[in-house]
Amino acid sequence: MNALRSILCLASIASAACAAHVEARSTLTAAPAHQVDVAAAPAGKPASRHVMSTRASAIEPANMTRTAADLDRPSGRAILSAFAIPGDGTNGAPGTLQPAVGLWDERSERVLTDRQINLPPDGNFTTATSNAGHDTPAIVLTSDDAVLVPYGAASTYRSYHPPAAWSCLRAQFCEPFKFAPSDARSDALASTLAASPEYLLPSSGLSELSSATLGDATLIAGQQQVSAGSGEAGAQGFVSYRSGGRFDTAAGSWNFHSSHAPPSDGLYTISQTPGDGAYVEFAVTNAAGSGRISLDIAGVSCTMNGIAAGSPTGAAQEFAQYANSACPAFRGRFEAIVPRFDPLERASGGAAIGIAARNGDTNGLPPSSAVRLDCSGGVACASPAGPDRVYDVRVSGLHRHYLFGGVTRLGRYIYDLVDVQQVTGSWYGSEHNSLALALACFRTSGPQGAAWRWTDCSGRHPFTLRPGAAPVARLGRGSPYLLGPPPVYPSNYAHYIYDFTMRAQPPASNVPYPVISAESIAQLRNGILIVAHGCQTQGRTDAICYLEYDPRTGRTLRTGFVDQPSGGGSLASIALRSDGRGNLALGALAGIGSKWGCAGIGGCALVYRFDAANGRWSRYSAQSLGGSNDAGFPGTVAASAHGFLFSYKQLEGTRAQIVTFERAAP
Repeated sequence: MNALRSILCLASIASAACAAHVEARSTLTAAPAHQVDVAAAPAGKPASRHVMSTRASAIEPANMTRTAADLDRPSGRAILSAFAIPGDGTNGAPGTLQPAVGLWDERSERVLTDRQINLPPDGNFTTATSNAGHDTPAIVLTSDDAVLVPYGAASTYRSYHPPAAWSCLRAQFCEPFKFAPSDARSDALASTLAASPEYLLPSSGLSELSSATLGDATLIAGQQQVSAGSGEAGAQGFVSYRSGGRFDTAAGSWNFHSSHAPPSDGLYTISQTPGDGAYVEFAVTNAAGSGRISLDIAGVSCTMNGIAAGSPTGAAQEFAQYANSACPAFRGRFEAIVPRFDPLERASGGAAIGIAARNGDTNGLPPSSAVRLDCSGGVACASPAGPDRVYDVRVSGLHRHYLFGGVTRLGRYIYDLVDVQQVTGSWYGSEHNSLALALACFRTSGPQGAAWRWTDCSGRHPFTLRPGAAPVARLGRGSPYLLGPPPVYPSNYAHYIYDFTMRAQPPASNVPYPVISAESIAQLRNGILIVAHGCQTQGRTDAICYLEYDPRTGRTLRTGFVDQPSGGGSLASIALRSDGRGNLALGALAGIGSKWGCAGIGGCALVYRFDAANGRWSRYSAQSLGGSNDAGFPGTVAASAHGFLFSYKQLEGTRAQIVTFERAAP
């Protein structure tokens, strides 16, 4: 048995019992690679350090979420791991996700604790009823060396009945967090977080959190979960923390120790989510003889008489075909679609007809109240708005491209790398999370007062964000913030998709998804930005891709594969690491190691190195982690002082064990 596997304690064993195994250290050996070069780990690399946490939920965050942190304090070095524990009625409502941390102490070389951090002394749990993965905790390291652990992002939805203690900003619920100040001993961080009051961010829920610091400001960014105040569900937003326990808000600087609820909104929104062109919809609820459907949108009309279909489905298909062929003014601006997938109208028992804007831009179209629908004769129509009424799907949240991503500091700038997800509820079919079409990149040199000035990643197209300001759309077709295509795509590389209408993306179009929501960014000594991300190949297998972007020109120079394993690949979290001397490496954590050339079942930790001169990646090491195969993201990976810090979710039935360890970088 390899040394790493020997320290993976079963979830049923207490943390103290696991401690004896932590002392085992291993030198990494390479596993056979597929379609990449393999180099054995050279001697003299620092030994890996490990921490285990037990009792975790099988639902854990991934992408660019910070769930493990390497803390080097005067009181000693420690590795802090954040994860979720299932609520079972004794530690919170059944079905909920509760925040917990594990702590490994270098001085004693053992796990000191594995504990839930929001257990109140009176037993009254301030938790909501959501059990979404968006509720899992994350770690934020601040500009003044404090530690924040936010959690419960999705539970800020009113429909999940968040506790009154989270009430804020007149009609919202703000995301809670626990706090450990800079003078907290490294070996007491978990107990300090557990003893901390439950504080509130000046914003509703931000999930999959990442953070980055410039000067006295720490930017805490994530996906917005609630369309409240200045936010929009699915968009990317952030709050601005300042040294001394302050947050920037629309009402000025706020010390979160001074009052439980913030005085004003502190949310900044990078961009509204792009739409897919869907505008309004209605359903044919009855078709019993000859009938008529007439639709008028601000003077652009289409009327079909003599609909003779004997079923709602037939009538919907007749009208859609007629509108798209026989109504010139209508078809010039709109398209009628008979959805293959429509959760909104499915319950009506009728056949839905969707109306989409052909150019994909619905922002300037009139409200649904201005759309006239008349169904008569043997045809009857309705929507959730009532008989002969259309429903405005722009407010549903199903027809937006949600944004995933995270922030990273590189030199003088913070970069926000964002992927534009597939549409959540396309009329052409329901799709999955984590599949995306293209990448966007923003950068900032920090705030001036409470105002953060952003540009694209070449320093062009500036805009300024202030806390509580209304969100603005910045990611439509032709947006300068999108990372453009290379001059030539390599063989088997899926092309990025910049047309966000339903017809231009899967499943309506027969193309693979070019981006999977795991990405990272780094910079070479010559200034070139390297962006790595999960991807699908033209053959629809999972792989790791990268692109080179020149900030001087604002153009993508080339794209390629980090690895396209012959085993087919699986979802993998990734991180880039540059040592400042021109050496670039990539760490990846895959849930089905056998598909990446790792022996046995379970996950695999992979490290790659980059030859900038030739644009070629080679595999440096690969380590099988054991456990069960995990088709989802198996955890997170981040650059650390010694290499890469992995937080691995080892599945054990419906629960998981969190194994946090380091791997050397070349």
